[in-house]
Amino acid sequence: MERKKKLSETLKRIQKERGLSLSEFAKDLDIPKSTLQYILKTGDTSLDTFIHISDNLKLTPNELLGYDTGSQNIEEQMNQIDKYSRMTTEDQEKARYHVNAFMELFKNDEE
Repeated sequence: MERKKKLSETLKRIQKERGLSLSEFAKDLDIPKSTLQYILKTGDTSLDTFIHISDNLKLTPNELLGYDTGSQNIEEQMNQIDKYSRMTTEDQEKARYHVNAFMELFKNDEE
């Protein structure tokens, strides 16, 4: 039961984050709108449809069930590192300054 709820919640969250209507989201997932409505309502789907949605969203099954977001976070961090490495030295220094100031705020908040 918990897995069904998590699937439904994860899909609703993704739809909201992307700002898509039900029809648009179903089209992105390459599934009928009625199938998506049913999944969002019940969290129930066939294994084939579940894997199809997982593939279209480029999420692992665990991520789709809301259990593992680690690989997404690592990918996002790698993208940021790549962007940072392409910055000029001056912009890297500015970024370091702001990140350090930000981290200092957290440090002061913990004390």
